Amino acid sequence: MKKLMKLAAVLSAAVLAVCSASASAFAANGNGPKMEPIIEPEYALGHDLALYSPGDADMDGQVTTYDAWVILWNYASELAGFPCLLTEDQMKLADVDGKSVWDRVEKRWLSVTAADASFVLEYATLRCAGFDMTMEEYAAEFPD
Repeated sequence: MKKLMKLAAVLSAAVLAVCSASASAFAANGNGPKMEPIIEPEYALGHDLALYSPGDADMDGQVTTYDAWVILWNYASELAGFPCLLTEDQMKLADVDGKSVWDRVEKRWLSVTAADASFVLEYATLRCAGFDMTMEEYAAEFPD
């Protein structure tokens, strides 16, 4: 299990690095999103946030690699100076580690970061590999 988790983490990190570089470059060139929020929540399970798993940023009822992309896209866009692309509900679900980072350029705290996207991508990768666990169970395996 630990070897598979390490492999999933390495593969996820590689994918995340490529996506992060391309999303940052895309947004920095002025080709990024110009409206807010462009990633509309689906509210597949209704409007009660308790029904959604942490990491379900598009609120379709499942934590998938698309959620990792949504989180990373929002983070890269905010770093490039664009407004937040997610609703308040989506931000709460996307902040899976509960940690914030300081944006030195904009002088503000960002609650949803690439670390959240990486965490979601690792979890979704393991789910695709057949592991049957909740996001909460997966998160419990990592130290704070």
